[in-house]
Amino acid sequence: MQINDDRQTPEYNEMLDKVYEKERKGFFGFFIEKYRLVYLLVGIIFLAGLFAIFTMPKESEPEIAIPYAMVNTMYPGANPEDVEQFVTDKIEEKIENLDELKTYTSSSNVGLSSIFVEFSAEADIDKSIQELKDVVDSAKSSIADEAEDPVVTELNIADYPILTYSLFGDFSDSQLKNYADIVQSKLEGISGVSRVPILGGVEREFQVLLDQKKIASYKLSVSQIVSAISSSNINIPSGSIEIDDYQYNVRVKGQFEKITDLGDVVVTNYKNTPIFLRDVAEVADTYKDVKTQSLIGFAGGFSQNAISLQIYIKTGGNIIETVNDAEEIVSSLNNSNQFPTGLEILKTNDNAQFILDDIRTLGKSGLQTMILIVLFLFAVLGIRGAMITGFSVPIAFFVAFAVLNGMGMTINGIVLFSLVLSLGLMVDNSIIVMEGITEYITTHNKSPKQASLLAIWNYRWPIISGTMTTVCAFAPMLLVSGIMGEYIGIIPKTVSVTLIASLFTALIIIPTLAARKYKKINGNNGETTKKHRSVKINQYLEKLKVKYIAFLKNILPHKKKRRRMIGLAFGLFLIVSLLPIVGLVKVEMFPSFDIDYFVVNVKLPDGAVLDSTLAVANEAEKLILEIPELENYVLNAGAGFSFQGGSASSENLANFTVNLSATDDRDRKSYEITEELRPKLESIPGGDITIEELSGGPPTGQPVDVRIYGKDLAVLAEVSDQYKNILENINGTLNVDDTLEESTGEVVYYIDRDKAKLYGLDSATIALSIRQSVYGAQSSTVSVDGDDIDITVKYRSDNLQNVDDLSNIMIPTFSGQNVLLSEVATVSFEPSVRSISHYEGERVVRVTSAVSKTGNVREIITEFNSKIEQIALPEGYTMEIGGETEDIQKSYTEMFLSMILAVLLIFIILVLQFNSYKQPFIIIFALPLAIIGAIVGLLIMRLPFSIPAFIGIVALSGIVVNDAIVLIDRINKNLARGVRFIDGIIEAGIARMKPIFLTSATTIAGIFPLTFTNEMWRGLGFSVIFGLLFATVLTLVFVPILYAGFCRKDYDKSKIKD
Repeated sequence: MQINDDRQTPEYNEMLDKVYEKERKGFFGFFIEKYRLVYLLVGIIFLAGLFAIFTMPKESEPEIAIPYAMVNTMYPGANPEDVEQFVTDKIEEKIENLDELKTYTSSSNVGLSSIFVEFSAEADIDKSIQELKDVVDSAKSSIADEAEDPVVTELNIADYPILTYSLFGDFSDSQLKNYADIVQSKLEGISGVSRVPILGGVEREFQVLLDQKKIASYKLSVSQIVSAISSSNINIPSGSIEIDDYQYNVRVKGQFEKITDLGDVVVTNYKNTPIFLRDVAEVADTYKDVKTQSLIGFAGGFSQNAISLQIYIKTGGNIIETVNDAEEIVSSLNNSNQFPTGLEILKTNDNAQFILDDIRTLGKSGLQTMILIVLFLFAVLGIRGAMITGFSVPIAFFVAFAVLNGMGMTINGIVLFSLVLSLGLMVDNSIIVMEGITEYITTHNKSPKQASLLAIWNYRWPIISGTMTTVCAFAPMLLVSGIMGEYIGIIPKTVSVTLIASLFTALIIIPTLAARKYKKINGNNGETTKKHRSVKINQYLEKLKVKYIAFLKNILPHKKKRRRMIGLAFGLFLIVSLLPIVGLVKVEMFPSFDIDYFVVNVKLPDGAVLDSTLAVANEAEKLILEIPELENYVLNAGAGFSFQGGSASSENLANFTVNLSATDDRDRKSYEITEELRPKLESIPGGDITIEELSGGPPTGQPVDVRIYGKDLAVLAEVSDQYKNILENINGTLNVDDTLEESTGEVVYYIDRDKAKLYGLDSATIALSIRQSVYGAQSSTVSVDGDDIDITVKYRSDNLQNVDDLSNIMIPTFSGQNVLLSEVATVSFEPSVRSISHYEGERVVRVTSAVSKTGNVREIITEFNSKIEQIALPEGYTMEIGGETEDIQKSYTEMFLSMILAVLLIFIILVLQFNSYKQPFIIIFALPLAIIGAIVGLLIMRLPFSIPAFIGIVALSGIVVNDAIVLIDRINKNLARGVRFIDGIIEAGIARMKPIFLTSATTIAGIFPLTFTNEMWRGLGFSVIFGLLFATVLTLVFVPILYAGFCRKDYDKSKIKD
């Protein structure tokens, strides 16, 4: 089948010679003539890129600067209702009018108000925090007088330990603590470390254990004894005195040096006789009450008491450098004589290892990608063509690293992923230029230098507009707001920099190298080039071209056939687009992925003591030891942990960090292990035991977050219980919980204000005395052997056995006398809540749930909504559903709007390129059809439609647009030279078949290694792979069909005018 083409005529070759002479004197000809300058530029690029790679900070996830703040206000002795009314409500009234405020929530607890404030991601964090401090200061006058001043603290969303060490061995708790103190002091000296808290162990303390009967007989109060100890333990200068013409300093030395000094403190006088502290109390050199306990265990059942040190990094710190410094310190301590034989310091959690693994994985994927691309190009272009084209990848990468370093960015998983994603896209421009050079050498017998300039002349505007349309496809992702926008905003920045770098490489570097290096192999006739190509590939392509020509000749001239094909494709698009809507393709933010550890949290009811928490944790420990893939675990009792909300300390909490064997050494994924373990843990009575795993992407809320608003806590509790039961009985839900923290009850003292007034007492004084009696009071410190030891005054444990004992404590009055608590207050035992939550100023109870690996958030919400229709909310009570569902809807809505903006920007560029509305419409019309392959691929591979999959579709759109631009540009040039309409379309399709196949194949090769090595981005990989398989056919078939349908009339009109 012959196609009318004039490209072999002398007139056409004469025209090319004129073009060459013009281009040789132009901008691009300058670089080919001054090739040594180009070589120098390449050297500078390599040096700048290497410098950036070695100096840029490295982290696993990008550090997202989201303005979070916490306002904490202490209100000693107040119950949650009073804290809410007299503190929280007052401050919230001021906060709600802040600029750039996104949302705020609060928790009113016993004696503490905590308000969490989130500003918009676009806010200036310094300015926002200062404005928050200003409005909180203005609220001080309206909160309860007895409350302390509110404290505003800026929060860091990545505030979790990057490294954990555990110390263990056959030593006492005090010995382990002493060794831990040494390690802590060394680690805190690292420049990138913000703090190193110690979990477990004991801390030395001098305790003054009061005998209630004795101090009552002398009418003493706790505060009086605290004051006596504090005033006796002093060492202050008292001026100077002149003696014999010399000045001598005068100093009062009264500091305690040993524990016996405490017993000699005079606390009062009774009948002109001094009463010493030893007369009313026992003074003991002991340890503080244990609030936390740490334990390390290993596969096989061996476990020991341990002390854990958690290293937190400063904002902007280099995690890898910090961890390396910590390892050097620990190694030097182990090799020194400072620690005895038998003391083990084991690294039980290392986030830097995950960073290094990410860098190695993505780096390995990038290297594999480059090798695959070069091998594939070698099979088609020959060794020199493949090497020159493949050379564009490291050059573009080094340019990208240098620019990203100048932008102040870090090397993290998202940046590396973006670079790997860009591989297939960036090599597209170089392939187009190299194919053009090869065509002019082989078809038109031009020299490599002539062919290089002619290729630039022919393809520069198509690849410039193609690159800019791809940049425009990614750029609107910068408009996505919130934490998701901060997270994914790195992708368009990195991809855009890389693509522009690839454009520079394709138009400047590649032609210069081809002009110089092709000559050495090809001479001037290009015949050698053919010998370097794969004969089989060319034979296959020639056979395919014959079938392709026959197909287009059968379709293009016939309107009905064209419409039938378009209708078929459009119908297929409608069917496929319904798959996520009907639930056949699951929708989520980020997929689960395999990791070497997970966290088990144990929570008992508020008020539970540490021994009770340990009893439940020990049952969980037995199940953890049954995990075949277990390497070790660390139990921290008295502390809870969450990837969403950081750490918390309370005797009713405990958490296990369960470390698994390396990924390569086990058959099961971490989420498969937790799926099996979770129901076993949930069956343990006495507490709530949940598993938390590190999820992909930025931190978000719980997948399901039901918020119930109303005034009455009892009604809220009743409704939340009903909702909680419903969620627990829906398949796919995990860790269903609510925020209504009921306590075991509270002892309430009602102050008789008239009686208190007679003694000159106020509520704050009485509350403080009760608090000192219950918790004890730190009176002073003693320095022993360089260590500061707290002196704590408290009642003997057998002195406060019941409410009557507490009612008999002494309250100091302003007159210096003391009065029994029972004389100024009555006592009542009442039920209570531990905490009252607000959401944007309203009382709220939140019922939350995680979702299992096989669960579907959309289906869970649908089933939940259908079941709660039978529950009528009382008047004045409302409910709304948020969490990840809300985040998904918001993020996808914003990304959909960004796609619309991207399409608009692409359309504008295409109008500038083609000076037409119809031809850009052909390309835009083709974009939705490219999605068909992507979604079908997700369905086949049983993968969710996630943020990574969406990014894959964006990348896919850029490739489709690029190929379509070059194809339509070729058609237009054919028709402008007088080629017949159908022949011009078919010739363009034939000419662009090989480059389009090359682009698709190299992009698939680029994304293939990443798809199978990183679960996080598997959805993206398969959406691109399957999408490209369909898009290749789409471009070569539907673009000609659409062109024939939309542009025939314009062609006929132009022929009539001629």
